[in-house]
Amino acid sequence: MSNSSSQAQLALPTTIDEMTPEWLSMVLPGAAVVGVSAERIGEMDGFNGVLARLTLTYEIPNSALPATLIAKIPDKEPEQRASQAEVFDIEVGYYRSFAENSGAAGSVHPHCYFSAAEPDNHDYVLLLEDLSDGRMSTFFEFTSVPDAERIVDTLAQLHAPRWNSPELETFDWAVDGRDSSVWHDRQVAYVASWDKFCDSWGDLVDPGVREIAEAFGPKITEVMTVPEDAAITLTHGDTHPGNLFLFDDAPKPGVRVIDWQRTAVQQGVWDVSNFFIFSLKPEERRQAEMRLLERYMAGLQAAGIDDYGMEDLVKDYRRALLYPIIRMVPMGSKFSPDIPGARDAARKIFPKLMALEDWNCGELF
Repeated sequence: MSNSSSQAQLALPTTIDEMTPEWLSMVLPGAAVVGVSAERIGEMDGFNGVLARLTLTYEIPNSALPATLIAKIPDKEPEQRASQAEVFDIEVGYYRSFAENSGAAGSVHPHCYFSAAEPDNHDYVLLLEDLSDGRMSTFFEFTSVPDAERIVDTLAQLHAPRWNSPELETFDWAVDGRDSSVWHDRQVAYVASWDKFCDSWGDLVDPGVREIAEAFGPKITEVMTVPEDAAITLTHGDTHPGNLFLFDDAPKPGVRVIDWQRTAVQQGVWDVSNFFIFSLKPEERRQAEMRLLERYMAGLQAAGIDDYGMEDLVKDYRRALLYPIIRMVPMGSKFSPDIPGARDAARKIFPKLMALEDWNCGELF
């Protein structure tokens, strides 16, 4: 169930209220928790499951123990829990695989105090470092170019250690972009959602982008399956402002990344393209993206990656720019434009897809 055999028989909480002082004392090594209060967070930020900030009181104050931490579990309803099982499998798998450097200098994720899974019951629990003392944005805000430079450096730092590594074959919890069945399933969902998406949101999508997106649907599997001979690494899979915390002062690393529910084995530039589309103002992206791509390449080369050039990077970048709409079309088809604030949100999101037209991504299929 968890990383520790001593915790193997613990019943996992299915609600935040079930994270009692007694339970926390059992899962946090060396802690005697006598009080806990919970505050729900992230309810409108697109996270799967339930997130809460727990404030802990200890029997004996100890600066080595966290005063607050973030609890993450699936939603309570059985249907939602089942639908969220795949992404929780991925995130728990990630933290289990990298527990040894969780929170260490140079790592890019928050420290994980506890992770556990009972997949048969769709039960999952993560207790994570609270990064609220860092700077973050929301999905609807933009990142400055200087901050983007720091984030690009972090993405190179994330990708380089596992670049074409045999270790990738052991990450059976991660999505594998080389598996055509992954993309076939997404193609089916995309094509089935297209008409409903257009009925609801088509008038807000630039005509050139809409033309590319419509032609792309039947070609998703063919275009997006990562070639077997491609340079691959472990990617975060959902880089946008709401998943990135920046720290301006030591001792924490400069950038920390949360929400590892879409971690995938694929080409590293997919994280870069997703970040550029959703984090930079379109006009700033156009002006800065080649320079930022060169910076990412320099970060890889500084880490010893010498068999991957700018021509390869730009080719992979263009294809990766298509990835966001694979998620946006099925997701958008599920929401009514009559929901208060929905059209205002869409007006902020859809112009970001102009990158597809800027790079003439329709030429790829």
